[in-house]
Amino acid sequence: MVTITFSSDSQFDLPGYGTPDVNAQNEGNLRQAYFLREICVNVDGIQILHDKSYPLLDLLFTLLHSLKEVRETGHGTIDFVDSSKLIHVERNGQRLKFSTSPLVRTVECGHTEYAEAVHAFVEAGVADLTRNHPGLQSHPALPKLRGLLAEC
Repeated sequence: MVTITFSSDSQFDLPGYGTPDVNAQNEGNLRQAYFLREICVNVDGIQILHDKSYPLLDLLFTLLHSLKEVRETGHGTIDFVDSSKLIHVERNGQRLKFSTSPLVRTVECGHTEYAEAVHAFVEAGVADLTRNHPGLQSHPALPKLRGLLAEC
């Protein structure tokens, strides 16, 4: 079983003071400096990621890219902005093997199960972000994210 969750606490969505215009931000800045949420990824009952302050929008893109890489090449990575964590994903038939670093831990799940969890997580993440920040709907990053979701 794969579960990917994020906190709905939007207290740390916007950096600094005031209410910056999210549409004025470039995609890279928006992905890395905004929408900090608590994230938890569990595969087969093992927590492979738990971060109290990770940029949600960046993780949405990262998970979709990992899914696309696995589909196209048989392996992918879930990598993080601060480069302290790396999760390798390798396809073996209909199963996926996740290997984490710096703490070495390996777990497995079904490919379809992971794809469904990623899709549900991305849809929930986009819904949450656009509900809390309606202006985000018109940012170029959202159609890009939705396009990537449609590809996966």
